[in-house]
Amino acid sequence: MSMPTILLNHIDKENALNNILASIALEEAGLAHIINADGEKIQAALEIGHITIADLVEIDKSVAETLEAVNSVLKNLIEKLKLVLEALESESDSEHGHG
Repeated sequence: MSMPTILLNHIDKENALNNILASIALEEAGLAHIINADGEKIQAALEIGHITIADLVEIDKSVAETLEAVNSVLKNLIEKLKLVLEALESESDSEHGHG
């Protein structure tokens, strides 16, 4: 799978905000792949057949740590998204003479 790219055009406030939105979407897609990989890890472990309870506990701990990290990144993305949406709303209000 190739890495997605963001093409940078003439940068003004609107383009910058659009590029930030695109970067948030790309990061969310990356996080989805990480979550999917952990799901596949769990499925593979369960299909082995001779896996021990201790092995399952270790896999569970690993997945839990990954999900905690993903959750932390998602919280940051939500805050970033809120800031972008506020900036877009502010720009829209100023274009329409509301502010």
